[in-house]
Amino acid sequence: MSKSSQIAQFITKYFWPPFRDFIWPIIKDEVISIIKITFKDLQKQYEEILTERGRKREEEVKRKAQEAEEQANKAKDKAEAEYYKKLADVWHGVFEEFRQDNELLKEKLAAATRAASQEAEQKVQSIRKKPKDKPFGLPEPSDNLTALSDGK
Repeated sequence: MSKSSQIAQFITKYFWPPFRDFIWPIIKDEVISIIKITFKDLQKQYEEILTERGRKREEEVKRKAQEAEEQANKAKDKAEAEYYKKLADVWHGVFEEFRQDNELLKEKLAAATRAASQEAEQKVQSIRKKPKDKPFGLPEPSDNLTALSDGK
């Protein structure tokens, strides 16, 4: 058996039961709180990245739409003006599509963050005292009584 396996067995046998039974109930709520705060912070940071990226894309598309409108106003003939007006309309449509995509991404991010946070909280909540586990590997009191009554 490897050294790491021996260490893991030692920790599982002697450290985990008392930790789970005595320390975990005290710190469980704090651990859950830390998990929730961490997920909210990650969500906020990612939303800021999405917002900045979306803002830059929207500004560029808006600028191109304005340039097309200016070209339409400067056009020397009707066909050229019509071409640039249609181009400006396309850029306005792209702008609106970017805006909607950004909103959808933010909603999906919020939903994914909530789901991950809830799943993490459920996993933390599932760490419970198992009735068959005894602190420090000690026998149940009834086992002691049986051993005493048998004269052992």
